[in-house]
Amino acid sequence: MHVVFWTTLVFAVAERYGSPGDQRGLVGEWNPDELADPADRARRASLAEMLFEVVSTLVVIGLCLWQWGGVGPHAVQVLDPALALGWQAIIIGFLAVDVLVTVAAWARGGWSAPLAVVSLVSAVVSGVVLVWLLLTDRLLTDLPAQFHETFGWSRDWSLSMAAVAVGIAVICGWEAVTALRRLRDSDPA
Repeated sequence: MHVVFWTTLVFAVAERYGSPGDQRGLVGEWNPDELADPADRARRASLAEMLFEVVSTLVVIGLCLWQWGGVGPHAVQVLDPALALGWQAIIIGFLAVDVLVTVAAWARGGWSAPLAVVSLVSAVVSGVVLVWLLLTDRLLTDLPAQFHETFGWSRDWSLSMAAVAVGIAVICGWEAVTALRRLRDSDPA
């Protein structure tokens, strides 16, 4: 309440008692042409966007490496450590491509069509690979058994692989739609 009250009071006083030149600047004529072009905003890659995507992807890479390396006796093994090293490298590779593309778009100052296409292909192919590994029982461990061993929980439950597959598809689909939007709004080359 204090933040709202004091902010409102400061702006009301500034508007009422500022100098005449300042008052014209606050309440002067305005037209919609002064707004920023939304296409320009879509083409730019902001520092905050880049940092968020890079940090979150690096966290996911770290979690994957930790899970595949074995989590120890007091943690839950979610990803199957028996997954072939080649598949692990492919998954980490797709995540690394996402980091590189995001940094390249930021360094370039915006998204280009080639960067957006690489992002789109990475999202679609990684989604297909992850869902295929999941449905062939290579991606996840037996979670009820893991929770029983770690926490003593009952084994009388199961994880719906279809629901997990839908979750993966939604996340990768969201990334693909974002890449398509970036492709639509991108600068040529």
